[in-house]
Amino acid sequence: MGLVTSRSDVANVPGRYGWDGAFGTSWYVDPKEQLVGVLMIQRRPDFLRIPNVTLDFWTSAYQLIDD
Repeated sequence: MGLVTSRSDVANVPGRYGWDGAFGTSWYVDPKEQLVGVLMIQRRPDFLRIPNVTLDFWTSAYQLIDD
């Protein structure tokens, strides 16, 4: 489990917690925004990094929030 402690992009906000799995699954909870997100993909990783589809999913989710 991971906890975001500093803002590094649109989707990485302090207080958000969750996990990115090795084969593309990802889930996070943001108590401040009352947001829960789950992305379920099964993909053999090409590299040891988070797939672009996962980063795009979270960026899109946070861009949809209307303050």
